[in-house]
Amino acid sequence: ASAIAGEHCSTIPTVLSDEPMHWRLQFSALSTEYAFVMHLESRAKALLVLDQPTSVPLQITNKAGRRQRITYTPDFLVVEPDRVRVVELKTKADAEKLVSDRPSVWERVEHGFRYIQAHKHFGDMGLEHEIVVNEQLPWLRIHNHHLLRTAERNDPGVLTDEVRDELVRYVSKHQPCSITQIISDISLT
Repeated sequence: ASAIAGEHCSTIPTVLSDEPMHWRLQFSALSTEYAFVMHLESRAKALLVLDQPTSVPLQITNKAGRRQRITYTPDFLVVEPDRVRVVELKTKADAEKLVSDRPSVWERVEHGFRYIQAHKHFGDMGLEHEIVVNEQLPWLRIHNHHLLRTAERNDPGVLTDEVRDELVRYVSKHQPCSITQIISDISLT
């Protein structure tokens, strides 16, 4: 199960499918989790993606300055041919607030943010711990991917050469553009 990053909501069930060599995780459309998984899928590098992998024990310094044992569950474990990453998804606002409120636990680094204890814990195991901020994700491509997946479920009919040529001309002139923009600007009937 997974919660939407930056929102307070109940968990979303994981749904599996029998696509060749893939298990499908299902999230709310266009949530940060959905965007992250679609980004992984579009790059075609992930061999395995685990949603909410096993929790690990960490020791942090709490707001009162006392050492405290906690349990931490990252959002994803991503296995790629050349590395294994443990990923935590955050909104930029949430990450900035954590750095401000908990500087002994969170820090800003050159390319983003770091959860210090998790970074050390997983680093000691030879794993990368990465904070992915929602602003880092390619939202236009993800939105287009979502629209194409939705269209796959419907029968769009046959694409004529005339319509294809019109689409090519439009995209060449207006790129980057979203599928929603194309549909609203071109009559496809």
